[in-house]
Amino acid sequence: MGCCDENSVQLSKMELEIKSGPMLWYKRRFFGSNWRGVHSVLYDDSSFISYEDYSRQESKGSVVLKDAPELIAFGTNTSQIPDRPDLPGHYEPKGLLSFGERGTKTVHWFLCPNEEEVTSWMGAIASTLPPPPAPPRIPPPPQMPAPTAPPNSNQEQTPASSYPTGHSTQQNNPHQTAPHQTQQPPPGCTPNQQQMPKAASECNCGKNGESSLDGGKKICMCKDGFIEKDGICQECNCGKNGEFSLDGEKKICKCNDGFIEKDGICQECNCGKNGECSLDGEKKICKCKDGFIEKDGICQDCNCGKNGEFSLDGGKKICKCKDDFMDKDEICQECNCGKNSECSLDGEKKICKFKDGFIEKDGICQDCNCGKNGECSLDGGKKICKCKDDIIDKDGICQECNCGKNGESSLDGEKKICKCKNGFIEKDGICQECYCGKNGECSLDGEKKICKSKDGFIEKDGIFQECNCGKNGEGSLEGGMKICKCIDGFNENHGKSQKMALEIKSGPMLWYKRRFFGSNWREVHSVLYDDNSFISFEGKSWQESKGVVVLKGTPELIAFGTNTSQVPDRPDLPDHYKSKEVLSFCVRGAKTVHWFLCPNEEEVKSWISAISSTLPPPPQMSAPTAAPNSNQEQTPASPYPTGHSTEQNNPHQAAPQYQYQQSPPNQQQTPRAASGLPGQYPQQANYRPPPNDGNNTVSPYPQSYPSGGGGPTTVAVQQDRPGYIADGGGDAFSMPMLLGT
Repeated sequence: MGCCDENSVQLSKMELEIKSGPMLWYKRRFFGSNWRGVHSVLYDDSSFISYEDYSRQESKGSVVLKDAPELIAFGTNTSQIPDRPDLPGHYEPKGLLSFGERGTKTVHWFLCPNEEEVTSWMGAIASTLPPPPAPPRIPPPPQMPAPTAPPNSNQEQTPASSYPTGHSTQQNNPHQTAPHQTQQPPPGCTPNQQQMPKAASECNCGKNGESSLDGGKKICMCKDGFIEKDGICQECNCGKNGEFSLDGEKKICKCNDGFIEKDGICQECNCGKNGECSLDGEKKICKCKDGFIEKDGICQDCNCGKNGEFSLDGGKKICKCKDDFMDKDEICQECNCGKNSECSLDGEKKICKFKDGFIEKDGICQDCNCGKNGECSLDGGKKICKCKDDIIDKDGICQECNCGKNGESSLDGEKKICKCKNGFIEKDGICQECYCGKNGECSLDGEKKICKSKDGFIEKDGIFQECNCGKNGEGSLEGGMKICKCIDGFNENHGKSQKMALEIKSGPMLWYKRRFFGSNWREVHSVLYDDNSFISFEGKSWQESKGVVVLKGTPELIAFGTNTSQVPDRPDLPDHYKSKEVLSFCVRGAKTVHWFLCPNEEEVKSWISAISSTLPPPPQMSAPTAAPNSNQEQTPASPYPTGHSTEQNNPHQAAPQYQYQQSPPNQQQTPRAASGLPGQYPQQANYRPPPNDGNNTVSPYPQSYPSGGGGPTTVAVQQDRPGYIADGGGDAFSMPMLLGT
């Protein structure tokens, strides 16, 4: 028996596989042991080989079971074997197989998935083992005195063991040994014979004859129909396939066609009419006529049929078949699946193996490709595509039910439905841009956009606009074109007569759009004009305004950078953006906050500097006076909207209230409006921030005022204070509405 280690040599002889399957093999190692998964194979020569995996490229070891069949154990019979390993979880002893090695203490352990698999393996193993030795053939003994038991002994005599020398006959433990026993046949007897008394053995012709001795020679007188053969009266019978006769004392068998006499019996030996048969032991030998060869024990014509040519290669028949024919049972038979497949025969059934994208139709491979998302079939020559879920058949190909990023798709039966966003229409199953404004209808002719306007509107830059120039101009249509004639001081802007304003700064931003179903950041192109209007457009074309904010209306409610962190409901920022890149504009008297994101912190500073240049100078305010008989300073009226707190870290919440004073100072102060809005800003000409002393930065807006009133007092501000930036001249300034201080 070979050893089940990782260096065992695989069998070199090609053997037939009897059974194979997965097992666990117990591997003993120097440092610990464990069960490992293997793929085991049993061959017809009784060799049992375990491989690393199903590829069978690396053998983990082999065992030749017929070398020690008495040392095979399974199931609960393994319980008495020494050093049986512990089983892994969920496994029971019923799944065990063990193979011992004769003359050593080595036992190889295997675990099957279940008890049924163990039974299957044992049945397969038994089929490869040689039959057990036959018990001694004992002829009927002569009448002899019965043996007497030894005095004072009640023990029965133990029969001789049929197991190999050195092993006991215990059924439950095949790996234990018994005392050495040897039984030698008597002289003149074979191992399967037992000595009998001489007179009885010589004068016995069997039950079909009578024997006698004539001068020491045995004489057999056989019954009718029997003759003596080898000292026994045997039936004169050639079997059912032959007729018997006697020539003197010689038995003659005349066998039927296809049978020959072997050991006095007509046995089958048929090579067909084109060959002669003989038997060599139990092996049939066919000697075929010229032009014939043996096939399945019959001499057959060396012919491959009309569709092939025949040749012999060392007694082996070779058929070379025509195209679309193949050798099946040494006859060239038709097997044609078309040029796009490979053909084989299973009995009389043709098997077609098709290339990708082809199916069988009437035994021929035909093109039937629905793409990777569907299966194809033919119905009466018509191609049928069965597409996966959310996939539709379009032009014979299963395509994704996708309308593009500007639309939502759905299926109505097998029909694709696209619901496109505003400004987009479906073209070839994709939502494509086609917007003519709310006053026009759009269509696509190939890649060309066609706009059809409503009455009273004209197309400008692909958008239909009303023929109206506003109150500061007169509009007309000439040849389908709108003409605006504006009054002095106004010019045409998007079809309206508007006061001319100069652009201060423009650039790309992200604008936070709140929607009923979700919100998001959208790309806009923002422009700041010298009239302090901040307008965001859909793109660089500036055709569609997304909103206008007049910043001078609420300069104290502008915030930027980290100062926006305390503003309620600040939206989450997209990836890679920081708080330092945020701008926010709040609307007084409402909870509306407009949020913008600049590309970087430097762009934020540039925008704040530009916004500051468009704001009016701050109002003059008198310092708050203390209340009589009180050490606590009186809180001035707030210029912020009513109902907001004075927390400094929230630029959209109120700061201490101040009373505003118009210029000149001797005029009566404008009372704070009942709505909570501050009074008018004073009309100050040629306002300039106080100069920088070189050490501290100066705010252009008032931070505190002396009790005597008058003009603004310069207050030093630390340069590293959050929310302060430097203008082009090197002076730092703050937006007073940012800090609330």
